[in-house]
Amino acid sequence: MMRAFFVASCAMLPGCNALGSSGAGSPDAEVRPGLASCLVSIGRPDVVADPGAAMSNTEIAALLDCTAERASR
Repeated sequence: MMRAFFVASCAMLPGCNALGSSGAGSPDAEVRPGLASCLVSIGRPDVVADPGAAMSNTEIAALLDCTAERASR
């Protein structure tokens, strides 16, 4: 449930999906530069290489906070 919320939220944030509307849930999903920098800042650079990696609810919340903050700049 939390992962679905993350994917839906990420698609709406410009920092996550700066190059257009290709959904994060597609089979060939890739991590966009804005999202990658947030993943590094929360200590999860491994998710850049493996977008399907498991994340805790705390990590997902931190990632959403980071992307929302960067999108508001």
